[in-house]
Amino acid sequence: MAQNLTSSEQEVMKLFDLFQNYHVRRTDKLDVQETKRVLREFFPNFMKALNASGIKILNDLEKEITLDEIWDMIGRMAMAYNKKNSNALKD
Repeated sequence: MAQNLTSSEQEVMKLFDLFQNYHVRRTDKLDVQETKRVLREFFPNFMKALNASGIKILNDLEKEITLDEIWDMIGRMAMAYNKKNSNALKD
């Protein structure tokens, strides 16, 4: 990894490496099964934070997912996780 990257930038690049090493084909997309496997294996706590509609969206995936779409999904799951945990702290 480039030495001039900040620690946050290095963490983001680790995610790129994860996706590039995880899928079988060398494209910028993961198929539905690859996407579900990556999300369940590497983001299980974020997955648990999804509400029923988020789970339905994941279960209804029918096409290949671009890395942009996966980033969006991870971001939304992280926000759901953060919201759920911050609400739990208030209770």
